Amino acid sequence: MIESTSFVTMEYRKPNYAGFVVLASGPDARSIESLQQALEILLEGSCHNIKDTKPDSRVEKMHWQKAFDKTLSDKEWISFLEGRGYRSGIGSPISIFYR
Repeated sequence: MIESTSFVTMEYRKPNYAGFVVLASGPDARSIESLQQALEILLEGSCHNIKDTKPDSRVEKMHWQKAFDKTLSDKEWISFLEGRGYRSGIGSPISIFYR
């Protein structure tokens, strides 16, 4: 299970049917936050960052557990990202699974 102590509340995001198009990372927390904000503006959609996840989010925990177990289908990735409004992703663990 993925655990972190630096979670922030994530607001509900409408589904994104334009697609998930960018994955990025930065060298430190400040640059990641700035890059996340820039991607959200440029792509007119949300950027997934694990720090935005609620600590009690069962969906997030189940998704990442399946990702680390290598049991997620392409359809599940699409549903998790695009179905939740994301156009991009930043940082870890999402960068581990880019292909």
